This record gives sequence, structure tokens and C-alpha cells, in this order.
Amino acid sequence: MSRILLFDDVESKRNEISQELLRLTDKQAEVVAFDADSGPDEGVTYEQHIERQLRANIDDAPIGLIACDKELGMYGNYPGLSANAISVVARTLGIPFCQYSRHPMATQREIDRFNTLKRWDSEEITLTGNGSKEWAGEIAHLWRGFEFIRTEYTNPQIGKLKPATALATIMGRKDAATRISLYGSGDQSVMTEVFAFVEDGDYDTVAHRMPRVLGTWLRLSILRFPGLLVNETAAASYLNVSTDDLKKEKVRNFFSGARYNGPFSGIETWWWRDDLEILLLEADASDGKAFLQTKGVPVEPCLDDETSERAGFYCMITRTPVSRANSKGNINWFPSGADLSRIRNSKFEQITSLVSM
Repeated sequence: MSRILLFDDVESKRNEISQELLRLTDKQAEVVAFDADSGPDEGVTYEQHIERQLRANIDDAPIGLIACDKELGMYGNYPGLSANAISVVARTLGIPFCQYSRHPMATQREIDRFNTLKRWDSEEITLTGNGSKEWAGEIAHLWRGFEFIRTEYTNPQIGKLKPATALATIMGRKDAATRISLYGSGDQSVMTEVFAFVEDGDYDTVAHRMPRVLGTWLRLSILRFPGLLVNETAAASYLNVSTDDLKKEKVRNFFSGARYNGPFSGIETWWWRDDLEILLLEADASDGKAFLQTKGVPVEPCLDDETSERAGFYCMITRTPVSRANSKGNINWFPSGADLSRIRNSKFEQITSLVSM
């Protein structure tokens, strides 16, 4: 059983998250708070000290996930400590990492969202929830997902595969390997973390680190940018079914066979885009609205709220349906497989006038 290591400098919040995690994992995970009682010796950096502390018993009690509050200023022995230092340690040790913030308003600003998306291939997983219960829920799903990936990757038949094929197999869709390999800047940006070990022939270290690499790639790229998979809003846009209608259980049930059930699927709902296409083709339906009409279920179309045109695509900044004509695609820092991901024209012009592309 692996541990979830929690860095949170507010005791009451730390306890709330820990208790909720124990409940959500049915005590399958050991939830441990970082021991902040003693700080580093003079001349020792926070990263060095924390790394030594974690290495001391990592072999006996492996850490499956580190969850960290972004602001850690109330740890008395670690003035100025932040999640950045903890993420460095996690990367050094090859441990999956996620972070959250008690001050989420900045992440809701569109310009901040733009800058965060632009760094997707070099950042860490940031939780989308708000408050202890929501954070604990997402942490539990992340821990389970990384544990599943680690278990699957120990299978020699999977471990010997190229990264994209290994991830596709773990996701339950081996034939999606080519599409997955498009995500990121190819494997180059995603695999940077293990390149040096591959060159040195240190395949034991590569095998240890790959679950973190594959899981982070899956969460930050493939599940985040609609293309291979579509989230609820992107699915509604692609199917031409209003977002309100797709929230209805009787409507969603018709598309249940296309649901994604792989790692991290408990965080939110995703569908396999190819499976949705097959459903429409088999019913000889032009879109999801026409498909549902054949089932006697009338729904409203999914429209771009600025132009009232059929949407079809997903704006990564506003997280809303958008039409092709009213959006910009082929953005050079989007994963190349994410062909349903775009930026609404008005937002693209507004934001790019303020920041450099």
C-alpha cells in the first residue's frame, strides 16, 4: 500500500483533507502529513533537506502521490516555502505530484488560464476543485489513477512498449497509440524527464519514473485538450446537443457505450470521440441531435453563444462551445492531436494583445 503525502501548513485544513482521503480511499492509502518539526541545517536548501527526509524511508513505505498546497508560508521552520520546491523534489524522486490553492480566483482569470495552458507540457497537475472535500476527492482519484498506471506498467508486456503504446494500452485503447503520440510536442517534451536515464541505460529508474510521466501526460494533455477524448462541454459541442440537454441522464445514457473508463475517469466525465462517431455512423445520423431524434428524444442544438451558429468545437479559455468560424485553431502550443480545441476569436485577440505568443 502506497502513501499519500500531504503538504499543508494549516492544521485544520490538513486534518480535513486527511480524514476525507481516508474515507474516500477506504483506508487503502496511508495518508501522511509532512513532518515540518525540524527545518534544514545551515547551508542546506529546502529541496535538499526534504528530499533526504523522503528518501529515508521511501523503500519501506513508497509514496504514491504528493499533494501540496501552493502556499506553505505557515510552516514555521520553512519561511518562504512554496509548492515549487516540493514539485522539484517530487520530480527528482519520480513521485506523482499535484497542487491546490486556497486562493483560486487568479486561476479563473482568462489571461492566467491562457498562460497556464501555454505551459501545459512543463507544469504540474493543479486541482480544479475548491475546498477540502473537493480537493480530497480529486486527490483520491489521482492516487488511484497513478496506482493503476504503476501496476499496469509492471507488466513486462506493457513495460517494453513505446510510451504512447504503453499509455494507450493502459487506457484500454491500444489502437489509439498513434493519436496519443501526437499529443504534446510528440514524445520529446513529455519524455524529457526520463531521457537522461534512457541514455545511461538505467532502465530500472526509467520503469520507476514512467508511471509519473505517463499519468501526468494523460492528465495535463490528453484529458485536458479535446480531440481523442471529449469532456462534457466538448462532447455536447461535437454532438450538436445543448450542454443543458447532455447533463440529463436519459440523454447521456444513449452515449454510455462511448464513456472513457481509464485512469482518472472519476475526476469528471469523458467520452471517446471515435466511439461517438461510430454511434452516429451506425444510426446514419448527421449529428447527436439527429441521432437522439431517432430515439424519440428531442433536444436543443449546441450553438456558439456569440454567433448563434452551430458550435462543434471547444474554447480552451472560456471552456464553452465555439464554432470553427468564430475561433482560432492550429495554435502552435496546443497538442497536435487536439483538433477540437480552439480559442474564441474575441478572446484570442484580447489576450494576445496583452501577452506575447
